[in-house]
Amino acid sequence: MRASCARLCRDASHDAAVRRNPRRQPVLLAARRRANDQRAKGRGANRGTRQYPSGASIALSVAPVLVSTDDLAMPLPITPERCAAIYDALRAFPPYSGWALPESDAIEFHVSKRTDIYGQYHYGADHAITVSSSLVGHWGTLTETIAHEMIHLHQSIRNTQGRAEHNREWTRLARQVCRMFGFDERRF
Repeated sequence: MRASCARLCRDASHDAAVRRNPRRQPVLLAARRRANDQRAKGRGANRGTRQYPSGASIALSVAPVLVSTDDLAMPLPITPERCAAIYDALRAFPPYSGWALPESDAIEFHVSKRTDIYGQYHYGADHAITVSSSLVGHWGTLTETIAHEMIHLHQSIRNTQGRAEHNREWTRLARQVCRMFGFDERRF
């Protein structure tokens, strides 16, 4: 019990020392590594074993893998079928579920390479939603874009779109959607 308390105190003092003087961090970390290596040698541990304060050890069978942020930034392939699937999923949740929106079969979904807009609802007799694959490459952005265009669809069905693209009613509906799904209202 005392050893663990001493370790906590030592770790807390290390953290406090680093906060006071961030330049000491590499020196303190190097000293801690040397102390850990000496402890490991005394217990007969090798590089493939991890020692715990209780004295237990486990063999490490997998080497650590570094993940590049470039791998995480890979764009999501957008297709009209995937847009329709997201539309159907959003349509199942409020407030969309109470709006009597048409099923995805009644809407044409298009993918464009435009660089000036994320998405667009085409007003007219036929319902169509276009999403830009140049600007939309992640799940969250695709979902927000389709959610945004679904408000325009709702206004088109009710014939309340008005002169402005985003009128007062659109802003009120967008606020409802953003609060329900956790979207950023300013970006929406």
